[in-house]
Amino acid sequence: MNNFSSQSVEIEIEPCHNGTRQCYHTFSQILDGINCLSIIINILHLLVLNQIKELKTTKYFWILMNMNISDVIYSISSILFFNCGVRKIILKAPRLTGYWLSKLIVVGIGYGASLRVLVFLVSSIEKYIGVCHPYEYSTHFFINNIKSLSGLIYICGLLSSFAHIMIPEIKFCWTLLTIQISQKTLENNVVYASYGIQNCIMSFLISFILIKIWKELQAMNQRILPKDKLVISATKYSILSFVVYQLSFLFVVVVLICDAVGFLPSIAIPVQALAYSLLSMYGIINVLIFISFHPKYIDHVKRIFRIAAHSH
Repeated sequence: MNNFSSQSVEIEIEPCHNGTRQCYHTFSQILDGINCLSIIINILHLLVLNQIKELKTTKYFWILMNMNISDVIYSISSILFFNCGVRKIILKAPRLTGYWLSKLIVVGIGYGASLRVLVFLVSSIEKYIGVCHPYEYSTHFFINNIKSLSGLIYICGLLSSFAHIMIPEIKFCWTLLTIQISQKTLENNVVYASYGIQNCIMSFLISFILIKIWKELQAMNQRILPKDKLVISATKYSILSFVVYQLSFLFVVVVLICDAVGFLPSIAIPVQALAYSLLSMYGIINVLIFISFHPKYIDHVKRIFRIAAHSH
């Protein structure tokens, strides 16, 4: 244990490339603004959801709540990961402190991203049962335990991210945008490969389920009933929300791969900044997508403001 600590004290976080500029302040300020706006919008969205009675009485309500909570968690982890002030604290801290802070913020951003995918997985299964097996919905084990399963995704996300903390020794370096791992060991490769495979499997599974749901929706359009309208709008929202998230996430993956192989090095930093910004903007876009499928949403917002105005 003492040997490990003494080795960690000697770890210094150095630049990944030649250069002395430690942070891209303009990017950090813009991204902080996006993330703070996303947090505010998602908290307000949670308040509005609590006012929509036709949703609050459904099991789907808990999934909507978790979607927003996961977006808030991602935004907070993104601020810690990209913020220049946090970077300055890490680089000026004692080496052991800086090492563990770096480890925690890397784990945090991974947890935020994993949580979003886990929520999508639960959402897609709930929608599959509701659309493809409607007569089993009220008695299905998954649906009747949706609250417990919603809580379980946070634990699963933590357990997945905890593997990163268990890696005995990691060497970090900093770029203009992030603090990142600079030394690849077998342990690192195993953990990150498992993280990537886990997210790929979940994304493919979600995509497969949503395709089956979409096909069933086309059949429902031929025999639509008034009671089906809420199910159809909620399902279309879930599908579009996942597609938008996957596009923003894939953009980040492609940009990181291009950077790793040295493709387009002259514009690598601006393109990476754009990719990370789009991923943070998803939390805002997700709420806008929800509003587009619920025309009465604005009425609920006005009602909240009227109540707030009368209370003062």
